Amino acid sequence: MFFCCVSEEHTIGLWEMKKEEFTKILNAKGEPAKGVTAEYCKPFFKKMYDAARRKLGPGFIGIWLDNATVHRACADFLTDSLFDEVVFQQPSSPDTNHCDAGVFVNIQRMVNQEEPSNKDEIRAAVGKALRQITPAHLRKVSDRARKNMAAIKDLKGGTSTLRREFIISRAPLFWRAFTERDLG
Repeated sequence: MFFCCVSEEHTIGLWEMKKEEFTKILNAKGEPAKGVTAEYCKPFFKKMYDAARRKLGPGFIGIWLDNATVHRACADFLTDSLFDEVVFQQPSSPDTNHCDAGVFVNIQRMVNQEEPSNKDEIRAAVGKALRQITPAHLRKVSDRARKNMAAIKDLKGGTSTLRREFIISRAPLFWRAFTERDLG
């Protein structure tokens, strides 16, 4: 599984999440975790924030997340320790997340063109694909995502003024975790 982060004009980073690492974390029953937990994700969010700060410099940094349970479980940590604002996308609206609206699709296409046959080749192909994503492409994806958000706002009644202002005018970070299965 990979943890990918972009802003409106920069690829921020790509980190690998390894099953053998997240299954070392024990759940409340003392059993190995069956999936990614908040405890496992928090260091990745910290790495993402540090990488974003290096690339983007001083100023506001917000983050846009889908509504996965593990992301919700990290919300307090993210706002108390790292980001200026955390926004959770509308349910069933992946087209409002930059990674889903245009970045992931292109990574998937480029990886499939490489025809990787093992994990090392997948890792290399994903890294290469992320490096090929240009600022112009990210701006185009941002424009598409904003149009999608405006359409959702019009259809569903939108969000609060504060959230709408954040969504429309600021440059949050967008990320997506994906697995080898997603790339196949």
